[in-house]
Amino acid sequence: MAAASEPNTAIGLACWQRIFAVDFRSLAALRVALGVLVLLDVRLRWPVIREMYSDDGFFTRALSNQYFDANANMPWRDWIWSVHMLDGSLEWAHWLFAIEAILAVLLIAGCLTRMVTLLLWILVASVHVRCPIIISSADMYLKLMLFWSILLPLGRVWSIDSLVLRRPRSAGFYCSAASAAFILQLILMYFFTGIAKCNDVWLGGTAMEYVMRLDIYATPLGMSLLEIPFLPGFINWSTLVMELGAIWLVLVPWRNGTWRVLLILTFWLFHFGIALSMSIGLFSWICMAAWLIVVPAGFWNWLGREAPLPHQIDKLPERPVMSRSFGLAFNAFACLMILLSLLWNICNLDYPRYAWVMPPGMEWLGRVTAFEQHFQMFGKPPPESPWFVYRGTLKNGQEVDIFRGGTPVDMEKPKRIAQTFPDHNYRKLHRNLIAERLKDYRQPLLESVTRDWNSRHAADEQVLSAELIAIYETIGPKYNGVDRMTQTWATWKSPELRDGWRFDRLRQQLQNRNGPIF
Repeated sequence: MAAASEPNTAIGLACWQRIFAVDFRSLAALRVALGVLVLLDVRLRWPVIREMYSDDGFFTRALSNQYFDANANMPWRDWIWSVHMLDGSLEWAHWLFAIEAILAVLLIAGCLTRMVTLLLWILVASVHVRCPIIISSADMYLKLMLFWSILLPLGRVWSIDSLVLRRPRSAGFYCSAASAAFILQLILMYFFTGIAKCNDVWLGGTAMEYVMRLDIYATPLGMSLLEIPFLPGFINWSTLVMELGAIWLVLVPWRNGTWRVLLILTFWLFHFGIALSMSIGLFSWICMAAWLIVVPAGFWNWLGREAPLPHQIDKLPERPVMSRSFGLAFNAFACLMILLSLLWNICNLDYPRYAWVMPPGMEWLGRVTAFEQHFQMFGKPPPESPWFVYRGTLKNGQEVDIFRGGTPVDMEKPKRIAQTFPDHNYRKLHRNLIAERLKDYRQPLLESVTRDWNSRHAADEQVLSAELIAIYETIGPKYNGVDRMTQTWATWKSPELRDGWRFDRLRQQLQNRNGPIF
């Protein structure tokens, strides 16, 4: 009986390897992609370093603490950490971003790979805590990829590390709980994004009528897709099929090289289409990079690289000096963290309802490891498309939009709403501030924009009063371009103005025979 069971065990092990073994060349490609993505992320955040990452701007450390006090589970609030929170000066933020960029270059080159990956994960997680109000699902996934990469031998080939240690070029495969966890995290990200879409809008086939009319993100190409009769519905249902069903084909053990090539091409085409039709930062490129880990060996062999030998499979972390007990602990930790990822995503489906799923000790572990994750990606498309007006009254009597460089105040819908923002950070900020739970940050934002205007203009152009106004246009299948709602988010007035200044302005408008503007 014992002899008969051995072949079955071998078959099971071979199946596990076919599913979760990854080529070292794929890990090297992932390493380069992660380094490039971190560089791009630094480039995107650097223009708002003063406003979002120092106490001189809008989102001070006090506001960051206020955010977590309101949104974190209080028993574990004190375990949320950030290197960026140690100092609020602009210089400190510049130094940290510069170090992050240098480390990203080292990661691309594969120099001290594991240590550099660890440091990058610390800095990226720290940035997210410093300014959580602009963090997206893609940002969370980049952080998670860096975390899992700490446990993987990204520098085994095509790296400075491999040259220094004189490792063979045909290094084979790597299979461990860490490689399995990375692949499972990829599946969980898509699957729970698909679960979030199981609502009336997506299941009714009308989601694209909302998403593609969200002008704050949509590009002209994306909006033009709505003019093709069958395409919005096709994209709607294809998205659901891919996220809920097709993603599981990654785990097919038979001819998995062929399946994975087809999946990579399909999902890359999907994300490339999103990148062309929506201005949503690095989302598409982060998701596309994640697929590099499952690029099959046959692809690299086709490119002319040396083929790895079938027996060259590492079951434990790459360093031979590791003891077996440490290797088992290494893999056990990876298993624990992927379980945490599953539990966290289940809780996010409906936190009050599924809070019992998360044991207190696991949530503590999640806070310590910055493992928070929430994948929605338009799971519930917003019913309105907003744009914003920062109406400021100057000392010289002019009314200008102090956010758009002093252009005349115009309440009508801009031709390109996305272009009314300096960059993706401000688009994401304003879109997030629509949430009722974040309304307390609207006033500080208006005050910050007002301070910035006053610091750059002469005495007669100083702002006496300002208003942040949000204008919502109803979108969806019943979109008509007419139904709108206006809401004043925040108001500010200079200490120079005496009480009753609003009545003075109203009287002046009536004297000029202009209708009052509220």
